[in-house]
Amino acid sequence: MADGSKPGLRRADRQALLMARMMEALDAAPGTDAAGQRELDALFGRCAGCPEARLCQAWLDGKVSDTDYRDFCPNASLFGRLKVTP
Repeated sequence: MADGSKPGLRRADRQALLMARMMEALDAAPGTDAAGQRELDALFGRCAGCPEARLCQAWLDGKVSDTDYRDFCPNASLFGRLKVTP
């Protein structure tokens, strides 16, 4: 997947890439209805303002295996609720 720290990307674009990678890594997905759109908006709103983008990037890249995403991610509880169940 694309590197969330690519030069030239706006912060919002980088954060959106990180959010998409996190959703993929955690197997999380909002619904496709209006409630799902509100969840997606909430996810992006928190991610866009997150001060932990570098830690998030490192975690997604497997560089900080001793850290749990729930310790730094402002969307951790929502990601947990959006887990896709088999």
